[in-house]
Amino acid sequence: MANNEFVQKIENKSLLELKLATWSKTSYAASNYDERLFLQYNFKFPSELKGAVPKRCAEFLAGRLVARQALQQLTNEPHQVLSAYDRAPIWPSGIIGSITHTSTQAIAVTAYRRHHQIIGVDLENWIETEVAREISSEIIDSRESELITHSKLEFNQGLTLLFSAKESLYKALYPKVKYFFGFECAQVNTVDIDTGQFFISLTCDLNNDYPKGWGIKGRFLQEKDTILTLING
Repeated sequence: MANNEFVQKIENKSLLELKLATWSKTSYAASNYDERLFLQYNFKFPSELKGAVPKRCAEFLAGRLVARQALQQLTNEPHQVLSAYDRAPIWPSGIIGSITHTSTQAIAVTAYRRHHQIIGVDLENWIETEVAREISSEIIDSRESELITHSKLEFNQGLTLLFSAKESLYKALYPKVKYFFGFECAQVNTVDIDTGQFFISLTCDLNNDYPKGWGIKGRFLQEKDTILTLING
């Protein structure tokens, strides 16, 4: 596509193995964002973006584009993904999904509720080494720090992985609990670099269905500049 295009590339393929689900991924150029793109792509400009900086609007638009694309694959019907009062995506009845983005890429995954009860996906650029050391105490505890030390990852890569894993968990469980919970409510217990899997558990009670000690396996995919994590169940 031309360099002045907002959407540089879009593809529909499974990024991590997930049966009975659909994926969509786009590379986009935020510098080419224009508010008129919402009309061009047949989206209503959302009221929550009034006054938002162009970067935020570009991220939102890219996310909704891949969400619509993933839904189209899943249902063979056109859909709009609106936002709830808490800014969470409103998925069509009987469907769940998750959206993630960096400043240049956006990814969405969707599935029917009869096949998956929870789903959360997160894409992150690698946190820089100096920044990782500065912010690590806000994201991980001493056990998780030791887990990174004994892994095959550099500290900044390990921290990015654990950060992303907790973000995916939050996205997966928020629709079930309907309130914010922080990094301290989850702990990554194991990481297997060879298989691209991790295990994460809750360190506090969220509700009756998701009590302290509840845990789930997740998967991750490392690329040159990013890491992608997925939790589903």
